[in-house]
Amino acid sequence: MNRGLKYFLLSALSLIIFNASVSAQKFNIDSLETVLKTQGKDTFRINTLNLLSELLLFNTDSLERGKLMAEEALRLSQTLLKSADSINARALRKKEGDAFNNLGYHADRLDEFEKSIDYYFKSLAIRKELGLKRQSAVL
Repeated sequence: MNRGLKYFLLSALSLIIFNASVSAQKFNIDSLETVLKTQGKDTFRINTLNLLSELLLFNTDSLERGKLMAEEALRLSQTLLKSADSINARALRKKEGDAFNNLGYHADRLDEFEKSIDYYFKSLAIRKELGLKRQSAVL
């Protein structure tokens, strides 16, 4: 599957996710997990992992699974950052910040408050570094 088609499909799925009702969440999670199985180790996978992590916040039975998704997104973004050029490094750094923020959400919901604060501050530092003022308060 070419990059343009992957991007289109991922964008379409993210629109479905954010416009769907709570009753459709399981369908969206299942759909994203299916997409995840076909993805390589690239930025599309990081996006999908971060979206899944956010969706799984609303299901208390899946908090650990959501945390694992955020951890994988973080590891992959940090791995890809090591060999990225300056243009891609900025986008990957933002994805790393998103993963830290998602880890903060999950740690908070799992009553791991010290870890939560640590993750939020790491996310905030990255967002400040990138000049993302609007997204710096997403805690």
